[in-house]
Amino acid sequence: MLNDPECPLCGFPWSRFLRDGHLGCPDCYAAFRERLAPYLRQHHRTGLPQPEAASLRDQVRLHRREEWQRQQDDAVVREDYEEAARLRSLLAEEP
Repeated sequence: MLNDPECPLCGFPWSRFLRDGHLGCPDCYAAFRERLAPYLRQHHRTGLPQPEAASLRDQVRLHRREEWQRQQDDAVVREDYEEAARLRSLLAEEP
């Protein structure tokens, strides 16, 4: 698709978000920030209180931590202990 921006980290295209309704990685939120905010406002008008920005940040942090944990588990299975240690450090530093 012409002019279909992609996440610079994972390559996830915006058109796929529009089709499937989910993003590829935590960095997609930053990559699609300008496009994502109006889309969410338009599609989530429910009359219910909207989540605070802090709770969205918490969800992104949780997703990132879960991804790091999965990557760490994969590194251990591959016996790539340096990568597992690097990911352990990231998990320890992230609140």
